[in-house]
Amino acid sequence: MEKINLDQFDYKRNLLFIWPPWVWKTFEAKRLLNNYVNETTHEKLRIYEITDWYFKQLVKSKQLILRWPEDYWCNITLYPLEMMTRVDVLLYDDLWVNETTEAYLKVLLFVLDERIKKNKINIITSNLTSKELKTKLNEMIYSRLLLNTNIVIFEWEDKRLNTTKYFKF
Repeated sequence: MEKINLDQFDYKRNLLFIWPPWVWKTFEAKRLLNNYVNETTHEKLRIYEITDWYFKQLVKSKQLILRWPEDYWCNITLYPLEMMTRVDVLLYDDLWVNETTEAYLKVLLFVLDERIKKNKINIITSNLTSKELKTKLNEMIYSRLLLNTNIVIFEWEDKRLNTTKYFKF
């Protein structure tokens, strides 16, 4: 396994930040995006951030719909599903596959398929190992998730503990 320098990442491949839950994967993903947007690109990248929990709530409440042509006058930000399929970079945070439903898997598969067709970049964080993801996701989603992807395994200490102060009295 080789080391990756995230500061020099070229954005031609997807990123999957995995395991363990306390290493600030989301923070690193956002820092990486900010650095890339500020230093590398001259055009503004459209970025959409969504958590797995919120995505599941949208699926459950049936709020993930695409605009009809007659609705194109509406702001696209009112349509999270369309945002997820169209933005340049999708930051999907905390992919956690407990309590999955058929509807959730179907919509997630749709999003991944649309992003693959449009050659869009995904940055996904998960507290699962790649082996756990393979076991818990269906084969179609797992296969699409890994297409053109660099998996970055964080092996840091718990960074939150470094911010804690202990006092005795």
